[in-house]
Amino acid sequence: MVQRVILDGLWCGQGMANMVRVYKDSTVDPATTPADWLCLFDFGSGGLSKTREALGVTPPVAFIMEQLKLQVAAGQDARIDVLAISHQDRDHWALLNELDKQIVAWGQPVAVKYMMLSGENWRQSSKEAVAKFEDRTADADKDVFVFGDEWSDYVDPTDMPDPLKVGDMSVWTLITNVATNETSEDIERNCSSGVFLLQLGQLAFFLPGDATWETFARLEQIMSVWQKNPIPAVYAASVPHHGALRTMNRSTSTDTPDLRDLIWLTNYMRPYSIFASAGHKNTHSHPHLIILRTMGAHVGKLQFQARPIVYYDTPTDRFGIIPSEDANVYTTVLSLTEPVVTANWIFSITPTTHDTGVQVFNAGVPGILSAPQVNEMELAAQRATEQQALDGSLFDGEFGSTFGELATARPDPAYARSPVIWAGERSFTGRFPEQEVESGGMVSNPARPAASHAPQPTANAAPEPRRSGPVRRVKVTLR
Repeated sequence: MVQRVILDGLWCGQGMANMVRVYKDSTVDPATTPADWLCLFDFGSGGLSKTREALGVTPPVAFIMEQLKLQVAAGQDARIDVLAISHQDRDHWALLNELDKQIVAWGQPVAVKYMMLSGENWRQSSKEAVAKFEDRTADADKDVFVFGDEWSDYVDPTDMPDPLKVGDMSVWTLITNVATNETSEDIERNCSSGVFLLQLGQLAFFLPGDATWETFARLEQIMSVWQKNPIPAVYAASVPHHGALRTMNRSTSTDTPDLRDLIWLTNYMRPYSIFASAGHKNTHSHPHLIILRTMGAHVGKLQFQARPIVYYDTPTDRFGIIPSEDANVYTTVLSLTEPVVTANWIFSITPTTHDTGVQVFNAGVPGILSAPQVNEMELAAQRATEQQALDGSLFDGEFGSTFGELATARPDPAYARSPVIWAGERSFTGRFPEQEVESGGMVSNPARPAASHAPQPTANAAPEPRRSGPVRRVKVTLR
C-alpha cells in the first residue's frame, strides 16, 4: 500500500512548529482520517499571548488537539509518535506547555512513543517543558534520545546508521550539536540546532531548525567525503532560522553579506519549494528577502497559485510584500495590515507524487480578531480589509474551496479559517521538471545572488571540527 507523508508548516507567530502526518494509505482523506503516525518537529511560538487570551488556545495547539481527537474518534489511543526539538530556544518548544495543559484539561491519556532532543545549553525552563512529555513515554531511558555531542548520520558513506523509521518514512539527522566559534549564547544554541531530513522514497522534506552558517559549513565538510550526492529530491524545505540574515552571514556587513554557506546548502539540497515561519512585523526582521532569494535559487514555479509573500528588506529597513509571487516560495504571514492574514502551508508527498496546500485564517496582532464573540457582519468587514491588504491576489470575498471562489460553508466559529485548499497532485518520476523561473527562482529577484554574495573563502573561514565521534544511535522503528 502506498503511503503518504504530509508536512504542515503551522503558523505560530514568531516561532517554528511543524506537524508531520504519515498515512499507510495515500487515498484516505486527511481532513477526516487520523494519521497512522503523528509527529512534531519543533513546537514553539512567539507573540501569541493575546491570541490565546481571545480564544483560550493558540492555533497550532488547536490543530494538534484536533489530530489527537481524530485518533480517539477512530477508536485509537491518542499518541504522538515522534516529538523532536531542534534546540532549546523558546520559540521552538514554548507551545509544549500549552499543549500539556490542553491534554490535561481534555482528560484523555496521550502517549509519546519517541523523543529526540538536539542542541546545546538547555535551560531549566526548556527542560521542564520537555519533561512533561518525557513522562508520557513508556520508558524515558530508552524512548528519549538526547544528542550530547556532534552527530551526523552521513559521516561515513560506507557505514551509515539505520534511520529512525516512522512507517515508510526515514528520519535522517544531517547534522546536530555543532560547536560555534562565536561567544554569544544565542549563537551557541542556534549553531547546535538539529537539521533533519524526512524521506519517503525518492522525495524528502528538509527541516533545519535555526541552523547557522557554521552549522552548514560543518555539514559541507561532512558531505565532502561523498563521491555522489546522497540527498533525495527535496520537495519542501523550511528556511533556516525563520529567514534570519545575521546567523547566515559570515560578514558583519549587511550591504554585502557573505552567504556562501547558504549558497552551498541550496545548491546541494536544491529544494523545489521553501517556506519561512515568522511573526507579523516581528522585531527580528524575519524573513530577510535576500535569504528567500538565495535559498529560492532552484525552486519550481506555479506548484501553487500565485500568492503574497511578506519579507524584510535590509536596504530600506522595512517590511514589504510581494503581492503575487508564483515561484514556490511561501511565508506564513500574508499581509502587512491588521487583521493579519496568516497561513499554514501544507506539503504532501507519496513515493511518486507531490502536492501543496494552504489553510488561511485571521490571526496575529493583536491576537486572533475573529474570536467567537465577533458577529458575522464584523467578520465580513475583517475579510474585506484582508482583501484590500492582499490586493486581490489571494482570494475574493469569502474563504472558498479554491482561490477566487465563494465559500460554500461558514468558517469555523472559533476563528475564521478556510478549508485546506490543495493545488492538485503532480507526478514525480525521479526528478523535478526543468525550472522555468527567473534568475534566483523568485520573480522579484533581479539577479542570482551566487556571484555577488559569495566572496572567496579566507584561510581560516571554515570552522574546525571540535568533537569526537558520537556513539552509534540504537535502531528505532515505529510500526
